[in-house]
Amino acid sequence: MMIKKRSDFNSEDDYIKYTRSSECLSAYELNGKEAEEIHYDMRFPESWLPHVKKALPTLIKQGKFKGIDLYFLVDDLLMQEEDYTVTETKM
Repeated sequence: MMIKKRSDFNSEDDYIKYTRSSECLSAYELNGKEAEEIHYDMRFPESWLPHVKKALPTLIKQGKFKGIDLYFLVDDLLMQEEDYTVTETKM
C-alpha cells in the first residue's frame, strides 16, 4: 500500500489525522529512516522526538519496522513518564 503524502490533503490537520490512522501506521516503514525524519513524516508532537529516538533502536532490535509499532511504544513511554511525574508530584 502506498503512503499518502502531505500534498494529497487539503490541510495539515487532515494530514495529521491520516498519520494517526491504522491505514497509515500499518503501512509506514521505519527501516532506513532516522528518528527526525520519522518524527516529521508522522507529524508527531514536538515533545515526542526524544521518545522516538529512544524507541527506534528497541524496535529495530525486535525486528519491528512499522509505524504502528513505533506509535504504541512511544505512547507507552509517554504513559510511563506521566506516571513517574504524577508520583513525583505527590511526594
